[in-house]
Amino acid sequence: MVRDERPAALLLRRMLETYSPTGAEDAMARLLVEEARAMGMEVSIDEAGNLVASSGGAGNTCTTVALVGHMDTVKGRLDVSLIDEDDDTVLTGRGAVDAKGPLAAMLVAASTFTGSKDVKVIVVGCTDEEGGSRGAKHLARSMVPGPDAIIVGEPSGWDAVTIGYKGTVKCMFTCCRDEAHRACGPKGTDKGDGTGAEIAVAFWAAVQALCERNTVKGTFESLTATLVSINSSTDGIQGTGTAEVDIRLPPKMEPTTIEVALQGIAKGLCGDITILDTEHPVVVDKNNGTVRALIKAVREAGGTPSYKKKTGTSDMNLLARAWPGVPIATYGPGDSSLDHTPGERISIRELERSIEVLRSAIATIAAGTTSRPPP
Repeated sequence: MVRDERPAALLLRRMLETYSPTGAEDAMARLLVEEARAMGMEVSIDEAGNLVASSGGAGNTCTTVALVGHMDTVKGRLDVSLIDEDDDTVLTGRGAVDAKGPLAAMLVAASTFTGSKDVKVIVVGCTDEEGGSRGAKHLARSMVPGPDAIIVGEPSGWDAVTIGYKGTVKCMFTCCRDEAHRACGPKGTDKGDGTGAEIAVAFWAAVQALCERNTVKGTFESLTATLVSINSSTDGIQGTGTAEVDIRLPPKMEPTTIEVALQGIAKGLCGDITILDTEHPVVVDKNNGTVRALIKAVREAGGTPSYKKKTGTSDMNLLARAWPGVPIATYGPGDSSLDHTPGERISIRELERSIEVLRSAIATIAAGTTSRPPP
């Protein structure tokens, strides 16, 4: 029997049935306003289109715990279905993992938290996380005073806590060259000669070489890059080549370091570089209060906790810099290897376990009783 009567599963199913790719989150926001109000939470939509739902204490003297997820997903509709698998139920659909599952868990946990009245729990469903993080940037500017603790909602698995993300530099290389008869043969690209297409390929090769020079043991510690797109066109007079590249930065490497290197590569190929977006890498202390509270909660729920560092980015990169010194970690149900794939699916059992963990972690943060875990 499909057990879809449970509140968390029902909420998440409604969320998955509401398609909300980046830039089109309005319907999702309206749904969550309705759902959060039905849960007894105070709800509003801010100027960036973020859902802001709160429960618990009031006033500036309360301990404020911010649970920050996101409402948007990458493009691509997927069938939403509940599937029985042995003694569990699996829910499929775009955003099941990234990151409507974590956001649903946060809403249920916050609405059912019965701890101290001196604790205010704020759930924020941000817009544009898969884009330029417009929602999180607005939150960082507008939430005054800032929170006392932050949990970012992304899939880590119910029994793991994410403490690090790589940084990113996203760029577009462009070059234009006068057309010539193709029978003339290749001219080479060492001094910017060749067709626009050839030079775009040469740019990508140079980026790969840059990454190879900055490769060490372990993907998280290495500079890596993905070729997002490569294109060429001509108007009969000039040929244009473009290459969009997404470069992932290891800890302690500043985006400006890579920007300077990219500018040097582009100059050598007589092309132009446009920086589309940057984000600093982040690794937080395992012993900060939010991490300790989550680790403690996983143990109490019967799990063996672990720490994760991810090769992508999330709103934690931004919020950790916006509120330095505020204990922060990323947590949520789901297998992150399914992010952005056609196979997004989440275990309802895992979803419910994560709600238990979140409630317990909030209580620990509120009580200030986090204990230092063993190394």
